[in-house]
Amino acid sequence: MAKGKNDLLRDDVKHEKAIYFKNPQAEFPAKEANSWLKRKIIRQADRWKKMALGE
Repeated sequence: MAKGKNDLLRDDVKHEKAIYFKNPQAEFPAKEANSWLKRKIIRQADRWKKMALGE
């Protein structure tokens, strides 16, 4: 079955989440995500980081 747009976005977020936790200072490559998705991922990653730190 073909993946829908939302499935692809979820895959991107999972991928970026993995990259973020390996190297939080890493810049997200432009080819990996458009600017809207990049902002969304960075905001989400900040939430994950706060949850991980128990804030």
